[in-house]
Amino acid sequence: MLGIPVLQKAITRYFLGISSSVLLTFGLAAGLLLYTDRIDLSTLAKVADTSLKLGALVVGSLWALNRYYVQRPDTPRFRVEYDISRVEGAALQPADEENDLLVLRMDVINAGQAFIAEYGQFLTVESVAIENGEAVYQPVYRWPESGVHPGGPIDPDSWSAVSDAIPIPKGTTVVRLYLELRLKSKETWTWHKLINLSRGNM
Repeated sequence: MLGIPVLQKAITRYFLGISSSVLLTFGLAAGLLLYTDRIDLSTLAKVADTSLKLGALVVGSLWALNRYYVQRPDTPRFRVEYDISRVEGAALQPADEENDLLVLRMDVINAGQAFIAEYGQFLTVESVAIENGEAVYQPVYRWPESGVHPGGPIDPDSWSAVSDAIPIPKGTTVVRLYLELRLKSKETWTWHKLINLSRGNM
């Protein structure tokens, strides 16, 4: 039995070739019948009409599968939008000489057509510095502190938000955000980004 991954690859990558082969096969079959004088022109016209309809049906079915595999309307799709800024610790009331404050809002948007019923999520923030010529990632925040936070549901074109204020080491200019969603289907979706805080609000 043809496996689904093999079928998906064939339909998406070789759609034109397969469709052309199907139509060519029907045409060659009709031409071969005429060439061998096994049927007259009247019968051939009926065969050609039937072949054309069958060929169109097969190609139409292949096109429908192609669109399904390319668009996958039943597959969860997410988009992340965020707003992040740093507040100098000296500007806080009371002032903090050791830490700055990272102000973060993150929207997880259901960008697909599938309804997201239940999922778990966690977010980590790491400060990034250079030590001995190498980038070093230092964890400064995890939400929740352990495990995953239950979330949902999210309708198509709707969103779920994470908003928090996070102490970070003073002078931090680069942070890495990492978000992981664990869906009810056991699938995992991840998003991560390095952000340069020295440019102000990102």
